[in-house]
Amino acid sequence: MKRIQSRSKDLCQCAMYVNELNFIFNNMEWEGIHVLESYNRALVQVRESMVSQAWSLINSSYELSDQTQLATGLQVFYHLNMLMDVVHELVTKWKSEFVSVLSSSVDIDSLTQRMRTRQKIQQGGSGPGRASLSAVGGQAAAFHVAVWTSLDGTIDKMEQLISCSRLLGLTLMKQRETHIDVCMTSICRLDQYISELYPSLAELLIHEMLIDWQNNKNSEKYSSILLIFASANFKESLTRQEDNIDSSSAIDNSIGHKQINDNRADIRNALISNEGFLGWASDQLATKLSAVSNQSPVIKEVLEGEYPKLLKLILDLERRVTSTLSNELFNNSNYDQYTLSPIHQQTILEQLPSCLVRALHPFETAYLSRSVSRLFDRVTLAFSTSTTAGPDTNELNDIIQTAANELAYATVHHDLLYKVTRNLDKLIALFATKTETLISTGSTCAVQLTDSQTLGQQNNIHLVNLLCQFGTNLQLTVNKRLNNLNTITTSNINHKNYNKSSTFLNETFALITTIETMTPIKNPLQLISESTKNHLNNLCNSILNPFLLAIGNKIDEILSSMHSEYDSYQNVSVNELSSKSKYLQDLQNFTARVRQQYLSDLSQPPKFVNTIPNIFTQSGCYVCGEFALQDALKPILTMCVNSYLWRSTLIRSSKESIRLKLAADYKDFELALMPLCSPNYGYTLSKLIPESYEQLRDFPSILSMENEQLVQTYAKEDSVGSSSNHLLPSLICQHMFSRAPDEIRYPHIVAGWSTNYYVSWLVKRKNDTERLVFLRNGLSAYVHEVQLRQQREYPPIYLQLKEFLDYHIGKDQK
Repeated sequence: MKRIQSRSKDLCQCAMYVNELNFIFNNMEWEGIHVLESYNRALVQVRESMVSQAWSLINSSYELSDQTQLATGLQVFYHLNMLMDVVHELVTKWKSEFVSVLSSSVDIDSLTQRMRTRQKIQQGGSGPGRASLSAVGGQAAAFHVAVWTSLDGTIDKMEQLISCSRLLGLTLMKQRETHIDVCMTSICRLDQYISELYPSLAELLIHEMLIDWQNNKNSEKYSSILLIFASANFKESLTRQEDNIDSSSAIDNSIGHKQINDNRADIRNALISNEGFLGWASDQLATKLSAVSNQSPVIKEVLEGEYPKLLKLILDLERRVTSTLSNELFNNSNYDQYTLSPIHQQTILEQLPSCLVRALHPFETAYLSRSVSRLFDRVTLAFSTSTTAGPDTNELNDIIQTAANELAYATVHHDLLYKVTRNLDKLIALFATKTETLISTGSTCAVQLTDSQTLGQQNNIHLVNLLCQFGTNLQLTVNKRLNNLNTITTSNINHKNYNKSSTFLNETFALITTIETMTPIKNPLQLISESTKNHLNNLCNSILNPFLLAIGNKIDEILSSMHSEYDSYQNVSVNELSSKSKYLQDLQNFTARVRQQYLSDLSQPPKFVNTIPNIFTQSGCYVCGEFALQDALKPILTMCVNSYLWRSTLIRSSKESIRLKLAADYKDFELALMPLCSPNYGYTLSKLIPESYEQLRDFPSILSMENEQLVQTYAKEDSVGSSSNHLLPSLICQHMFSRAPDEIRYPHIVAGWSTNYYVSWLVKRKNDTERLVFLRNGLSAYVHEVQLRQQREYPPIYLQLKEFLDYHIGKDQK
């Protein structure tokens, strides 16, 4: 007792002496001995004083954020054999405080009273001569403010209690017991990565749990301890040690090794699955908010309708808690380097609070459902006012503004922004579906190319312009709202995959991955661009394709007249040939009339395209109706150019004058197609159909070659023409047939095909070998005819054709 009195200032040492004396008194008969009874009474008083001082240290440590005082108080309670009870009492107290604050924060009566009190203060009461109006809208707004103010206080309390639980857990993990004659090898532990000689308070608690885990009387205490350890992320150091357990530690002889190992496995699993105080508080918050929402439509409207505010509160909570923990770990040099390894420290910063996501899920689902309803209602309303023309400019702007507002509300977090962007994809799809119902169909809208533009054709052109205007304005508005937006990144971002300081949407958003699915999250701008391309651009093409196909068929019909026109040139001298072929004059007149009469109403690109081209050139969104036309023209122009190439090879060109006329026609043919293009915006034949255009430019070069030169250039191993020229071998071979005498009939005439059918067949073939084989079969038929006539000699062109065909067919078969 003298030593206790002399060391009253050293609480830890004093508590150890008190514990020793308690042990002595409990193992001896001291009743009836006056001296020992007086000592026992003094011992009880000293113990009560120590308990009071230890509680004072713990309470003041949280007020002052002094971990040293907290560690001292905990160590005192350990020596008094009260540590487990103290931890359980603290956890129970914190849970009770949070439940009380949470219940009052969403209590309808309390919120209403608070709202009325605030209104009275602001209005100064309603005295004589002053009316008291209900002002339902104002009361609703005031109630909303009261709810969010109350929830903000609840979240602050939640943050405070989470910090308290983490500080308690980290202190237990750090503080080591050095005043007892026991080392690490004499206690049961969960892992072997601790190399310190003396155990921490946390390890001593775990030792007690391992010995007495099956005792149901202490189950609540054990749950509290596991909750504190999980709050401090103690479980992170156990993730790789499931199969590396040593059961050779000295243990109580009354408990076998198997029982200890079973207890160890149970504790490990319980610790790993425990989400700490944050998880418990999140579940309480979710349960309470869901219950109140079901009971009160007003609060349900607040939480679901203004869900981004709730999400913002939770994100701020998670960010502050994470920031506080990181500062404690990395700015406090007193932390134990063995208890918190570098791997463990890094893992703590990357911990993702899935419990918060789980708590918010029902409100997020409801909010997204409301969001898509708002978007759909706006589109439905816009199309309901018009049965033919679609929404006007004001209605279109209303739809776009509604979509932009939905995105603006969702910018609180990238996950919500991504999901709202998916809603915009549904909006775009609905807009396209509604527009599709307005399309004019029938022969008068497609094949009619003789008279003036019909109402159906005018309507379809208007719908193309409408789709382009909607896609362009939507993408431009979204780009202004979201470009270079620094979104808040928290719970489900993989921090290893992006720059922690900022996440710019136009550069690094695609690198972010969700931890649940490990799939890349696309940039919202990219998602909207893909949506406009998939829905709006495709619908524009669907509207234009029937009309453009009719234009292509008419062009092919005009080109078919070149055969009869060139037949009339066979006996005409060079001087008598007209400077411009009639079929090309007809073609140029037709394309000019189509552009002026049917396509002039297509919208033109706005001026801003030249200043910010990257928004649209990379996305594929049609800026205007003219750009939609140019994209839809590509297959039609390809078909027309290919048809012209093959038709020109069917013109008998044994005479040089005919070949010269053909070479001049190629230039005129290119000019005749130009009215359909838009060279002012960069849409020329070379840009729209580069492969077919190269053949169109290269073919006139072979017209001036002699037959032997053609074979030398395109049918020899050491020739360079076949690699440098873009012409197909079958195209060159068919032209060589046109130079042959009349006795070598065209292969399609041998097969009984018409010229138009043969040209169509040639254009549709994707494999050039098929064409070459067909040409060889035609040449073989000529050989058979020669043998029937018993002709002794073949014309030179036959041998050249045979050599050309054998070379290319053999080359393809290798």
